[in-house]
Amino acid sequence: GGSRHSNGNYYTDDIDPSIGAAALCDLPMLQQSDIDAMKAYRHSNLRAANPEQPRGGAGNLNGFNAGSYNTPATGEPVAEGGRNNAAASLAGKYLGESFSLRDTKNILDRWNKTNPVPLPDSELNTTIASVALTHQRNHPEKPIRLIAPEPTAGIGPRKKATFPPHLLNVPGLVGDVARWMGATALKPQPILELGAAIAFCGTIMGRKVRGHTNIRTNTYIVGIGSSGCGKEHPRTCINALLAAADAEQLIGAEDLASGSGLFAALYKSPANLLMIDEVGRFFRSVNDRRAPAFMVEIATILMKLTGAAVSRYRGKVRAEHIDNEKLSVDQPCQCMYGTTVPGRLLDGLSQNEITDGFVPRILIFNSEDPDPIPQLPVDQTPPAKLVDMVKQWVSRPTNALAAGNLDIAKVNPLLVKASPEAQQEFDAFELGNRDRKAATRDTGIDAMWARASEHALRLALIRACGCNFDEPLVQEDDAKWACELVEYLLHRAIEEIDIYVSDNPFEAKLKLVSKFVRNNSPVKKMNLNRIFRKIPPKEMNEILDTLKGTEEVAQGVDQNAEVGRPAILFSWIGK
Repeated sequence: GGSRHSNGNYYTDDIDPSIGAAALCDLPMLQQSDIDAMKAYRHSNLRAANPEQPRGGAGNLNGFNAGSYNTPATGEPVAEGGRNNAAASLAGKYLGESFSLRDTKNILDRWNKTNPVPLPDSELNTTIASVALTHQRNHPEKPIRLIAPEPTAGIGPRKKATFPPHLLNVPGLVGDVARWMGATALKPQPILELGAAIAFCGTIMGRKVRGHTNIRTNTYIVGIGSSGCGKEHPRTCINALLAAADAEQLIGAEDLASGSGLFAALYKSPANLLMIDEVGRFFRSVNDRRAPAFMVEIATILMKLTGAAVSRYRGKVRAEHIDNEKLSVDQPCQCMYGTTVPGRLLDGLSQNEITDGFVPRILIFNSEDPDPIPQLPVDQTPPAKLVDMVKQWVSRPTNALAAGNLDIAKVNPLLVKASPEAQQEFDAFELGNRDRKAATRDTGIDAMWARASEHALRLALIRACGCNFDEPLVQEDDAKWACELVEYLLHRAIEEIDIYVSDNPFEAKLKLVSKFVRNNSPVKKMNLNRIFRKIPPKEMNEILDTLKGTEEVAQGVDQNAEVGRPAILFSWIGK
């Protein structure tokens, strides 16, 4: 039967019918001389390999030395017989890692000089060229650069848009408060002082006025500045000004301990200003997956209060008080002025937390001077004129149409209209925001632009009311200022989001490495490994490969190194 396949069929001979069947007798006959010659060759080969043993024992591969071959090549010196293989291995390694042809040649030239007998330069060039052609043929999607891109050495931190100076020159109460803060500061911070003045004025005007779209003056402002830059001074001024105006009831809690505590403060003072130091720490606590329920509840209430300013906000009723009357606040005005250091507010947030969270509801004012020159201290007593204006607003009834004493306590804010010219500014801003939302759809950034018009209407209302207490009207200048300010603040915030916000740990690390290379280009690979030693080497290589793939970073070698293996450099070539 013969051999059989696993399927049960027997193997059969498949003979080409075009030739006659070959018989063993057709093969040439070996003569005795042929056999003797083959034996003699084999015996002489064995004796040459190991003459001390009668029968040899080193095999019949006379002269072969596996130790002369390094596969893959390590960059160590190589003896004759293995140099071309080692050169090809090294060339493939460096070209595969996106080194330029020139850098690859420089590295192999240095290696070739360490060999006991260097390859001729022409032979080395031929080997490199052959490997490069093979690489291009097998990987057309990864073209080989002739030379590495010119690094943008010393580029430093990403240049951010500077605050337009004319936006600091605000008329009326907002400007007066901001200028008083700056005049009494040891280290003036005009941008942060403007943000604090807006939050302060929004508080004292809360529940007293409403815009033509029913917008209110409740604002959430965050001031960002380096430690010791003077960002605490505006908070000190607000406390002093409210104390001088006998309006300390408008000062909200400085530390948020629970959602019920936040509501209790709001119930006691329906218009109040939260002033939170290190608000960035609060944000990180709230967004931590392990955050306790009471911390998450605080953030939820603050988000709800941004929209509840036009209606009645009802507190949460616990099960043991279900039969009691549910407490509520009519048209609350919750404002906030928080401060923190750069990076802490957004660091660790994800895209989803930007889309659904607190960030689009706040306006971020960034200091541009980390260490202002101190000025001579002056009397920090609030000016009488400023105190009187604050008192006027605090004592203004919440019911603009009160018919008698019983109606005064009702909440019916004064309607503040906008001029036709102001409305044109708002309409143009809204059209631009629609385009910006469309361009950033599903990135999280669209949520920022979705609230831009709302922010502008609110700021214009606060500025207009600060200019005319008796008959406020949002004018064209108010609208222009508010729209331009909000657009700048959002663009600036989006720059920070691009740096700090990430959807996973790998992206967060990639952004850190990218920022470091950009600020310190060119950077040696060994320095990156040392500075980011908490990142495993394999993950660091993946990060660098990603940055090379997006053409933000180029890889090269240190051309100035005279001895030893040249250091690998990474240079910033992105925007």
